[in-house]
Amino acid sequence: MPSLIRIVLIDTHLPGVVELKLDGHTNICGTNASGKTTLQRLVPVFYGEYPSRVVPSTRDSFERWYLPRESSYIIYEYQKSDGLLYQAVLASAGDGKGVNYRFIAKGFELEDYIKSQNGDTILCHTMAELGREMKRAGVNHTKLLNTREFRAIIQNDRTLLNTGSSRTELRSYARLFSLCEADHSLRHIEKLAKAVHSKEGKMETVKSMIAAILEEDGVNPPASRLNPQRVEAWVRADPSRI
Repeated sequence: MPSLIRIVLIDTHLPGVVELKLDGHTNICGTNASGKTTLQRLVPVFYGEYPSRVVPSTRDSFERWYLPRESSYIIYEYQKSDGLLYQAVLASAGDGKGVNYRFIAKGFELEDYIKSQNGDTILCHTMAELGREMKRAGVNHTKLLNTREFRAIIQNDRTLLNTGSSRTELRSYARLFSLCEADHSLRHIEKLAKAVHSKEGKMETVKSMIAAILEEDGVNPPASRLNPQRVEAWVRADPSRI
């Protein structure tokens, strides 16, 4: 079954190489402010959520927090229905330009990323060098992608895949790297993933998710003539009516 297998962090806000396995029951434990929620926020990003939307406004930007150096990587290893492993790789675009993405048609191996190592000090390939290494090894991979292109591919979102000058290229990428079959789509799954992983009030989160979907799809919900104050009074008068 298609699924996210693990998240690997290299030289991020956490030092060294950190691996979070997600192919079974996963328990993230630790003291307050130890980074549990910070790790959890990475899950919706895999499904196409904009990185800037998972970082609290009180914190630095996504790339400066999670990807502070050129050697910093977030790697999502996932499995498709063909049983094979693939990677979705994130790195900083540099100079405050956000995040670059790249898909790679093989499972994660740390050796692919290491340029040199001296004891505990690891020097990684840049994202461009990683692409050249994959080409040299004959491994299918994509060009550098932005968030919109990444989301179109991972979700097989035909609305996004059929727009823009690179639509032919994106459709070919989606056939290889999409999480779902060619005749299906996972459109808006990033909003659902974010709602499920949110620690806020669940009803408010779900309402926000539905509102965001309607807005993105250009749907104007019908206006209601119900007075909110009268509805609240009616419920208070007889809660059994709910």
